[in-house]
Amino acid sequence: MDTTSSPAPGGLFVIACPTCFGHVAASAGMAGQPACCPLCAASFVVPVPQAAPPPPPRARPTPQPVAIEAAATPQEEPQPTPLEAATPPTELQFQEPVKTVGSGANTIELRRLTDEERRIRRGRRNILLLLVGAAILMIIVMIFGTPRRKR
Repeated sequence: MDTTSSPAPGGLFVIACPTCFGHVAASAGMAGQPACCPLCAASFVVPVPQAAPPPPPRARPTPQPVAIEAAATPQEEPQPTPLEAATPPTELQFQEPVKTVGSGANTIELRRLTDEERRIRRGRRNILLLLVGAAILMIIVMIFGTPRRKR
């Protein structure tokens, strides 16, 4: 299965991860070098770019890859030596497509939370759960803790 596509402007080309088939951008200088997929964290060797016909148009937009470092173009795909295999793979970058919900003036752009936003939400959620738990415990103590009158 061919995992490369035609070169894009700036010496970049799109490859598909052999494990998850996610679209990732690579520079011509990375051809033949080990890389790590940012989507599934699988290691693979970046293939040599080949000229391919443009893909047929799709109904929905595909994610746009982000540029990564470029260097000189190698002549052919060399086999990794034991020294190259010991070096850590280069991290590839991937930009998520913009997702929106709603229509017209009520459109909201969805995005991932940053680490700081995630930490703040987790703290607020923990405080809320602590207060709800304490209220439930107080209600249980009031119900079962009061002595019943003897008739």
